[in-house]
Amino acid sequence: MNPSGLCSDALFVRRAYLDLLGFVPPAADAQAFLADSTKKQTRPAH
Repeated sequence: MNPSGLCSDALFVRRAYLDLLGFVPPAADAQAFLADSTKKQTRPAH
């Protein structure tokens, strides 16, 4: 299995919620995540 490439912030928050909690994020949570400018999501995972 190969890891997925980089994705949009909206897709990331949706996948994270589905993988960890089993449901899509509430609109308010997704909007808060997308509005956060302090994220450093583009660094590679090792």
